[in-house]
Amino acid sequence: MDIDIEQVRTRAYEIWDHEGRPEGRALDHWDAALKEFRTGVIDIPVSVPTMKAAVKGTKSRKRK
Repeated sequence: MDIDIEQVRTRAYEIWDHEGRPEGRALDHWDAALKEFRTGVIDIPVSVPTMKAAVKGTKSRKRK
């Protein structure tokens, strides 16, 4: 089974956000997300609007 890295990244972000955005735990969140995709078991329920709000808040800067 192929795992989509973008989906893992999105899920790791959701877990990080759910846990209050702690610093220094990126690898823990990545591992948790990867485990969920490998096992099919979601340990931390997170709503989709969380990620949509984060993506909506990011803007690319244009150089002058």
